[in-house]
Amino acid sequence: MLRNFDLFDSLVTALKLISLIKVPGLSEFTPYFLYCGLAIILFIALTVLITALTKKREYLSPNYACYEISSLMDYSLLISDVYAKQIKKFKEKEYFVIESMKYKSGKVRLLRIHKGLFKLLDEKVKSNLSACTNHKYLKLELYNLHKKRGQYLELETKTDFVVPYIPFNTPKNGFNDIDFVQICMRPIKSGWRKELTKLQRGLENGYDETLRWDGCIGGFVGVFYPIIKLRDDSKSSKMIDKWGNYQIQIPKSKFVNRKFEQKYSLIEKKKSDIGFDVSIRIVLHELESENKLEKILITLNTNIEEFSNSFVVSVKKRFSVKHLSKITKAHMPDDSVDLLNEKEISEVINRLIV
Repeated sequence: MLRNFDLFDSLVTALKLISLIKVPGLSEFTPYFLYCGLAIILFIALTVLITALTKKREYLSPNYACYEISSLMDYSLLISDVYAKQIKKFKEKEYFVIESMKYKSGKVRLLRIHKGLFKLLDEKVKSNLSACTNHKYLKLELYNLHKKRGQYLELETKTDFVVPYIPFNTPKNGFNDIDFVQICMRPIKSGWRKELTKLQRGLENGYDETLRWDGCIGGFVGVFYPIIKLRDDSKSSKMIDKWGNYQIQIPKSKFVNRKFEQKYSLIEKKKSDIGFDVSIRIVLHELESENKLEKILITLNTNIEEFSNSFVVSVKKRFSVKHLSKITKAHMPDDSVDLLNEKEISEVINRLIV
């Protein structure tokens, strides 16, 4: 008889039936305890389901194909085309991966992308992509780096994502001597721009929430600093005339200082472009890892605008089997990614992969 009901209706009906049963020795509150138990069970089941769906989103679709990227590829065109087609077809469920690896005294650049999405790409982009025939050998090269006890790195932006990474005088060829680079990118919708607009309003009113506050004390200061700063500004913006009346003093600029004005301008550039969740991984040969790491950071963080963001190493460990699995599956957890726009990603690619 319960065959046509869903699981929830079945449980509720069962509890109602139990509540009607009068069993000697049972408290009259027993049905309520059962309801509480049901609520806890449903909460746990829902949590497990959401976690499973989230985990699925953190891995590259098994239905992907691998393509070799030509040295003539316009990466800006590739990224913008993938964004347009992916948001329309797959929303934010899928992502794609650009990789570069030293192979046979040269460099191989790869694109891993959903097969259905590849079919939708512009012909100009497809013309610079060819089916990768040596993908298995490249995996073997990566495994050899693991066997040789290479170094595994993850990069992230130094300050909060809202501060853009804006280099100028981008070199035609960045630091090419990297054993392996992986950049995972997940297109995201435009909702992130609202947060940036709120921060811009804060900069106009004299407080800066783009700073990253660390620890308990930093969190406390981060909460109350804007309120204190606004009160100070409101006091300093008033003056008393000779009759004892408050007069509002109109500032020459709407910003407290040039730094706030520059940050406002940088954030405006950031939000004027399409956005991606981004995860960057690098593997280096053990023998020259420290020297190469220093050169990588110099390559990324020189010739950048004043008050611009920069990159730092967030993870630095021996290249283990766990890391090899992360790279092979192109693992991209939601809690350890940066939000970069198309121009920022293009700059990173120009300096690490091109």
